[in-house]
Amino acid sequence: TAMAPGFTLDVIAAVPQTIGIDDDDLCSLLSNMLDNGVEGCLRAGKNIVRAALHTDKNCLFITVTNPAAEGALKENPTLESTKPNTASHGYGIPIMRQITEKYDGIVSFSEADGWFTADAMLYMEV
Repeated sequence: TAMAPGFTLDVIAAVPQTIGIDDDDLCSLLSNMLDNGVEGCLRAGKNIVRAALHTDKNCLFITVTNPAAEGALKENPTLESTKPNTASHGYGIPIMRQITEKYDGIVSFSEADGWFTADAMLYMEV
């Protein structure tokens, strides 16, 4: 899902130029996190996705938040794809888990006050 007209993407990033994470991995992780954020907005009838990236010591932290329908995580705790053609969808979260695990990190998901949050932490190989 590409950013649709009328969507707002707020990004705060403070990341060094070299972080020791493969460009393809970082791009795939970010694109899946943002794509899921846009999908969540569409389901909630809202139009803003927020992303924050920063480093601390030898870790990269990525947070993507978006409005969510109340109880979205409670109704679908395993975050299975709700799209009709599951053969072509549902790969994003497993890809995010695979990439974070490759860098001895973790990805987690939470929901509070109408906002869904995806957090990823990866160890940088610098």
